Amino acid sequence: NIEAKIGKPRIWRRLTQRLALVKGGILAGIIAGIGAMVLPSFQADAAGSPLIKAVRECHQAYLNGIVTADYQGSIPTNFVQRLKGRLDKRAFKYLPEVPEFKSQGSRLCTIKGMDVAWRLGKLNSRSISVIVFSEAELERFPHLKEKLKKEILCRRVNPFEFVAHRVDDYVVCVIGNINRKKARSLAKAVRLKF
Repeated sequence: NIEAKIGKPRIWRRLTQRLALVKGGILAGIIAGIGAMVLPSFQADAAGSPLIKAVRECHQAYLNGIVTADYQGSIPTNFVQRLKGRLDKRAFKYLPEVPEFKSQGSRLCTIKGMDVAWRLGKLNSRSISVIVFSEAELERFPHLKEKLKKEILCRRVNPFEFVAHRVDDYVVCVIGNINRKKARSLAKAVRLKF
């Protein structure tokens, strides 16, 4: 009967090991479930901003060939006359001072009811959109207004990198399929050109 006594502990060990695995699996499932609920809310905060969504849509339209530049070089007189006061001419004078950035022209874009200067270009063969608008327009986006008081805003909006940065009395948004470091450098290199 010694074998019966030895056999019980083996069965008991196997049972407790399997029970521990089941508990571990349940715990991992709970942690994964909580993560799945919390992580999207952080991503929604980044990509859920109406401004970020709108800039992404504009850039996607540029990539898909739906929109092209209205003009290249300085603002044409007929363009200014056609827009009758909607145009912030100064916003169109902000350009990245980066030799690798090649402008392909500009256009006026309306984002959430505000008119913005939109510079279309390439950075080392990657399509980039640079959008500039008056800092006063941030009243429409209070969440971003608070963030931009303290920092440069960088967000991954798949597959693009989005960066917003204050320059003088303007907000510069850069979006493109480039890494964060390049997007941030490009946004910081935007200056007023006369």
